[in-house]
Amino acid sequence: MKDETQVDRLTQMMQKQRFIPSYEVLLPLVSLSSKAYGDLALNDVLMLGLEKLELLLVKEGMIYAKAKLLKFGTVLELEIVELSEKPINPSDSKKYEVLKLSFGFVQCKVLEKDSRLRAEQINFKEVSLILKDIKIAEATLVLVDEKIALHIDKVEK
Repeated sequence: MKDETQVDRLTQMMQKQRFIPSYEVLLPLVSLSSKAYGDLALNDVLMLGLEKLELLLVKEGMIYAKAKLLKFGTVLELEIVELSEKPINPSDSKKYEVLKLSFGFVQCKVLEKDSRLRAEQINFKEVSLILKDIKIAEATLVLVDEKIALHIDKVEK
């Protein structure tokens, strides 16, 4: 009887607890050829061709927002600059795969344009390279000729 009471109490508490959605913070999606994936090695540098840090907020295969990184002293925040609801389209080609460049996850109750999310739990220097939902490598952000690039620190094989 006591166990049933505890279970009922726990169920009531969980129903009151609201779920806060979490979104994956990504760099713009990249198409990677199968050959390039196979040739990926330690200390390689992938040129992204970005002059500024552009970010996407993604959940369950859908892009929900574009964001930019703001820094106030030591506090990092993401500002939502555009809302969207577009699916991540897999590559139609057999030669290319969509590569996700992930910084990690942030939680947000409601996404609204111009709103800001605290992002101190994310290390914006470290990036995970994810292909078909499998982590294939870890990298750090670097600048090459004033363009954003990735230096491969670890390759998962």
